[in-house]
Amino acid sequence: MPNGDKIWLIEVEATNAKTVNLSFKNTEIPNGNELYIYNPDKSFILGKFESKHLYNGELGSELVPGSKVFVEYYVPAINSDNIGNVEISRVTHGYRTAGEYQEKAFGSSGSCNMNVNCPDGADWVNQRNSALMLVSGGNGFCSGALINNTANDGTPYVLTANHCYSNPASWVFRFQWQSENCPNPGSSPSFESLSGAVLRARRTPSDFCLVEITGGLDNGTVPQLHTPYFAGWNNAN
Repeated sequence: MPNGDKIWLIEVEATNAKTVNLSFKNTEIPNGNELYIYNPDKSFILGKFESKHLYNGELGSELVPGSKVFVEYYVPAINSDNIGNVEISRVTHGYRTAGEYQEKAFGSSGSCNMNVNCPDGADWVNQRNSALMLVSGGNGFCSGALINNTANDGTPYVLTANHCYSNPASWVFRFQWQSENCPNPGSSPSFESLSGAVLRARRTPSDFCLVEITGGLDNGTVPQLHTPYFAGWNNAN
C-alpha cells in the first residue's frame, strides 16, 4: 500500500457449501498484525484476530455463511520485517446449516422443554449465561457450561461431554446464543464467540471433558461483552 502497509488476501471457495469455516495451524500473528475472515459482501466478518487468539499456533473460525470466504492478513509498515505466518490447515464444507439438523433444529424440542427466556426461566438469568454452544472440530455441535473454580478467579473453564472431544485448539465457543423471548426463533440468534481451548481433563466412563478457553480473553478471563456467568458446582456424594 502507498504508506508501506501490506495486505495479503486469499479466497477459498467450497462449491455449493452453505457454510465454510477454517482451521489454522503453525500460525504466528506478531503484535500489530491482524487477521480477518469474511464473506464476499462483508456482511459477516470475523476478526480482528491477534496473537492473543492463538494457542500453540492454532485457531478455529466460526461458520461463515455461503460458499466463499476471504482471509485477509494485514501487516503495518512498522512490522515489514516481522510478517509472521498464516497457514490454513483445514476447510470445512458445510452441507447443511445448524438450523437444518433434524435432531437439533430450531423448534424441535419436546413439549416439556422451554427456552431460557420463558417466564419459568426468570429466576435463572445468571445460570442461563453460563450455557454455551461449541463448534467442535469445525464440523460438530455440542453444548457446555462455563464453570467456576475454588479460587473464584475467572479462569475460563468449560465443562462438556467427552464424546464431543476433538482438538480443542480449533473449538469455537458461542456465548448468548439464545432465543430472545419464549417462542422459538425463526433463525439463528446473534451471539458472541471465542476461539481456542486447551484440554484440562477428560474421562470416557463418566463422559466428561474439561477445557480452558485460551483465545480472545481479557486479563485471562471471558470479556464482559460476552456476559459470562461461572456456574457453581459441588462434589458431594
